[in-house]
Amino acid sequence: MNTTKTSAGPVGLTDRELVLGHRPTARVESRVNPRTTLPQCRVVCVPPPGKRPSLGPWCGTAERAWAAACLRLGLRLRRRV
Repeated sequence: MNTTKTSAGPVGLTDRELVLGHRPTARVESRVNPRTTLPQCRVVCVPPPGKRPSLGPWCGTAERAWAAACLRLGLRLRRRV
């Protein structure tokens, strides 16, 4: 797990922990890209009643999917290097 922090997030928390603290129903979904046959992951959240599901972008790794979810939710101000 990547524990590198920016000034935007609490010290010591991973991207996964930040997202789960904000959206407890979040989980990683995976698939094989039909065009390239490479694995892909994204973070999905169960929506509140009457809302559409929150689907993240497809990423190459689960770690990157959690980082993308942090960015989408505004839990980190910038992507780590």
